[in-house]
Amino acid sequence: MCNHAMFGVLVILATLPAGAAADPGTQMEAAAPTDPAAQTVAPADAATDPALQTDTLAGVADDLAVQLEPLAGAEGEPAAKADPPAGTATSSFILHPSSFQDRRLLLLGLRAGPSTPQPFNRLATSFLLDFEGVWAPHRDGLAVSFDVGYTRPAASGTRVDPRIAAEGGRVSYSMTVHDLAFGLGALYRVSVGSGFVPFAGLGARLHLTRATVEQRAGDVDLGTWSEQNTRVGARARVGLAKALGPGELGVELQADFATIDHLVTGDANTGFLGYQLSYLFAL
Repeated sequence: MCNHAMFGVLVILATLPAGAAADPGTQMEAAAPTDPAAQTVAPADAATDPALQTDTLAGVADDLAVQLEPLAGAEGEPAAKADPPAGTATSSFILHPSSFQDRRLLLLGLRAGPSTPQPFNRLATSFLLDFEGVWAPHRDGLAVSFDVGYTRPAASGTRVDPRIAAEGGRVSYSMTVHDLAFGLGALYRVSVGSGFVPFAGLGARLHLTRATVEQRAGDVDLGTWSEQNTRVGARARVGLAKALGPGELGVELQADFATIDHLVTGDANTGFLGYQLSYLFAL
């Protein structure tokens, strides 16, 4: 009887895992799985379980397919634009081509052409050269103009001076008027299509004038007389500009008037009509 009992114990110990027979606590834990409520499954390691890795990648692919599905239209159709999330601010500003017509105006350039003083005085035809700038908050409407101009009309003739004995008192003279003017005025511009811009303006000019007279009685040089002063005058102008290249090409008619009261000129004026061709660069 004792031998049979010992043989049974040896058989049981032989069927246990290695080390389990040496640890009574392990024997108790090995018997625990007889309680279904106490059984637990250890989580698998994703880094070492190929099956779990495959399942994870498949899940990511399925998730991406669900997210991309609303963006894909029917075959041959462009993808539909996704609506912005609720509460997202969107801009309603649209840049229309006509907005460029409303931008500020800044022009710089030259005007040049002949001037004819004859409607106002006896000075001869001369030239008129101006450097001008035009600024406006918009391309159409009121604009401010500033210019610096120079002209040099002349006159010559013969007069009789009873104080001169030679040549029967006949004295020939040649007078030159050097006029440097600074102008400030207002222009009104209107675009009429095809790049054409008619304009008209009024303004004031500050004239720095020097008049020089040379006189001779036959072969006798009677000397040179020079006199200068500062005068204020007015100017009116009309013209037509055409957008061309990086600026505007224009033609203009202007009437300039300013009085003068020099010893050699008397109470007169240096008014003139100016006919100018201009090119102003847009900046």
